[in-house]
Amino acid sequence: MTDKLEDHDDIIEIFVDYKKGFYSRQNAIRQLVKRGFEPHLAEAMLSAMRKDNVVAIRGHDKRSEATRNGYNKWLETTRGCKKGPSRVETDNKS
Repeated sequence: MTDKLEDHDDIIEIFVDYKKGFYSRQNAIRQLVKRGFEPHLAEAMLSAMRKDNVVAIRGHDKRSEATRNGYNKWLETTRGCKKGPSRVETDNKS
């Protein structure tokens, strides 16, 4: 295996992508073998992991547009003003 930090981050991403369902077991094993793992070791590590039932992955939203709009409208009414303090006028000398 390699000791480069970039490879470590890539390996972590492979595990995360496998866990979220982006990679099948065989594809994840192939990717790990490219990064220096032995095939049987990679298979053992992946078989010990559980896959997550992921609803929203990296910004993907499965809700319909009408549902999203209703939810956003509800957030505005419950949370109040969304404008940050930079949009507030501080000069009150009118």
